[in-house]
Amino acid sequence: MQDFDLRRKITAPPLPAALLHRKALLERLREAVLPAQSDAPHRQLILCCAPAGYGKTTLLADFARSTQLPCCWYFLERSDRDPVVFLRTLLASLRQTFPPLELHWIRFFARSCLRRARRRRRFTPRR
Repeated sequence: MQDFDLRRKITAPPLPAALLHRKALLERLREAVLPAQSDAPHRQLILCCAPAGYGKTTLLADFARSTQLPCCWYFLERSDRDPVVFLRTLLASLRQTFPPLELHWIRFFARSCLRRARRRRRFTPRR
């Protein structure tokens, strides 16, 4: 994958100059990620689902820029169906946000790729 394509996929888009800040939705995201009350549930996965053009990307980019939490970004495309492409891009996004974890993730990814390659060789039909 070219460096430019990779950076485009793992970098939040710039916010438009004229932005409609969706304060209520931003607050709901904040509350879901970091509950104000200690007994409130903490969400590990939040699904933002709406038809094209409804502002999902803008809302999440606005959230990422307005929070002090570290946020990783990943634009999914058809090519990301390949597990190796997906993991490489995810790893690049994580490394961009959490540089100290780089060596740990590289080792993990390398081991996973080696295991996958070995399995493929084992089950490849011989001609």
